[in-house]
Amino acid sequence: MNCCTIHQAQNGRGTDQAKELARSLGGKFQRRSHSPQGVICELSWQSSRSWWQFLSHPFGYR
Repeated sequence: MNCCTIHQAQNGRGTDQAKELARSLGGKFQRRSHSPQGVICELSWQSSRSWWQFLSHPFGYR
């Protein structure tokens, strides 16, 4: 196991926070390698409102 493998196996604070946020929202968090270097992080969840409702009330105020 080299230094890069060890580093990739560890989660940072941001990854842990994203996983907790995904759990709280009932969504999912994915973190995967991107060649030749880098990482792609994706947080997704279902909204209870349609996308167009956010246009008229972007911050949820009514």
